[in-house]
Amino acid sequence: MGHGIKVMVKNPVFVTPHAVKQFQRRVAPWPAGAVIDFLLARLQRLPDEVDVAMASLLYRVPFAGRHITVVVGRGEGEWPAVITVIGDTQRIDRLLSWRGRKWASRDAGRLRTLHQWGFTPQECAEVMGKPLGEISKRWPEPP
Repeated sequence: MGHGIKVMVKNPVFVTPHAVKQFQRRVAPWPAGAVIDFLLARLQRLPDEVDVAMASLLYRVPFAGRHITVVVGRGEGEWPAVITVIGDTQRIDRLLSWRGRKWASRDAGRLRTLHQWGFTPQECAEVMGKPLGEISKRWPEPP
């Protein structure tokens, strides 16, 4: 018999040992299991932003009165993987500052990355903070 309840999540995410160590070093010295449980519970939603260069998803996660950044990339299997945890939100805040601006070349990269991850046009519009019509008219053609 296991200890505790096994929670089945909609989109399982693998939390890498590196990400656990970075959380322990940069955020809080928690046991590995607590770090994994904390992160999994907060990643079952749309990402806050996209890192186009790394084709990764960025999550702004509240922690102890501040926020941290969790970076999710392609895993080796079918699950995405938490690549690392950053103790601040400087990069994600800078990216979020582009919200509400006119369509720019960086938006095309963001849309392409979200599309590759399998997000719907509506979900892309929510993540990017753009009207659905803007997303729909720029939706990438199937290969």
